[in-house]
Amino acid sequence: MPVARFPKTYRDRDRFAVILLPSSFCQLLEKARKASLTLKTGCCSAPANIALVKYWGKEPGCCQVPLNSSLSFTLGGFRSHTIIQPAASSFFLDGRLEVLPARMQETLEEIMQHLGQKTALRIESANTFPAACGIASSASGGAALIGAISDALRLSDFFSEKEHTLWLTEGARLFSGSATRSVLPAAFVLWERIPDSFNTKTHAIRTCQDFQSLAHGVVMLDQTEKAISSSQGHKEATTSPLFPLRHAALPFVLKNTQEALLQGDWLTLEMHAEHEAFALHAITQTTKSPVCYLSNATTTFLATFIAERYRQNLRALWTIDAGPNVHLLCPQQELPALKAVLQTIAHDLYTSITVLFNNASDFIAIGADQIATLPSTLIRQEVFAP
Repeated sequence: MPVARFPKTYRDRDRFAVILLPSSFCQLLEKARKASLTLKTGCCSAPANIALVKYWGKEPGCCQVPLNSSLSFTLGGFRSHTIIQPAASSFFLDGRLEVLPARMQETLEEIMQHLGQKTALRIESANTFPAACGIASSASGGAALIGAISDALRLSDFFSEKEHTLWLTEGARLFSGSATRSVLPAAFVLWERIPDSFNTKTHAIRTCQDFQSLAHGVVMLDQTEKAISSSQGHKEATTSPLFPLRHAALPFVLKNTQEALLQGDWLTLEMHAEHEAFALHAITQTTKSPVCYLSNATTTFLATFIAERYRQNLRALWTIDAGPNVHLLCPQQELPALKAVLQTIAHDLYTSITVLFNNASDFIAIGADQIATLPSTLIRQEVFAP
């Protein structure tokens, strides 16, 4: 199968449209361009997500086309809030003047040029959680940016509901692959790689009622920015000898995970989510340039948590992205028991354990009116002392 390649320059607009932007997304850009919409101030708040079936590895030479489908849980309280306005180009992250990542800058410029809009923008973004330590700030940030553009151009009034959903899903993934899973109003989202093509599609996943609002928390074992970015890890993925084995099993894993969500089968969901986390980190540690995202604190916590979970017959699963911090999920009714386990672990390890608990199940919020409806407290921090 031939591999699409980046154009030599992002200014080659025809090749950019053909290779980097899906044709359906280009049609939306053209429709909006012809309408000569006025760019105003726009804002958006978008959640992060945690992949239970992981996306790891990208199609060479393509823009954010994954080598496999993935499935995630939406983290309503772990959010990025972004405001854009036409002004001298600048990017503020959590109140600090920063350099906008090159890929985001290039993609943003191309989208704005296709829309016939000025590319000079002031962008202000803030996260409710620490960035770059395994909580998918690029997902919430990319989703919030494409949502803020939508609000600035009032695209929800101009596009049909189907067109606007396509704008959000396809636009968000150009900024960050996992961002496409942060724009749908659903607890669980599937980002599907269409077989034998370079196309993807993002779906809301049906689940049983009990799985609609799981309790979620992140055990903060290390808040420092990881030394090797996820983008670099994606480039190395296929050099691991374990990669083909995982890739071959993924259709079965995805099918079983979706069935577990629909049937309320906690043990199957737990098994696949945790196997996927182990598989991801096994791959990162066996690539041509090995990367270990885990810390000693991570492995110690996990060993203790797994043992204590089985001892107390607790329904709670763990997973980890490309970082050292551990995500925990459990049914809402199990949350008191989960906290009791965390207290036991803090006592046994004689160390304080800080957990950021999700205090919201809200989805993407576009525009000031929607943002105003979000809870005032999105994350609750609890410390379990020895």
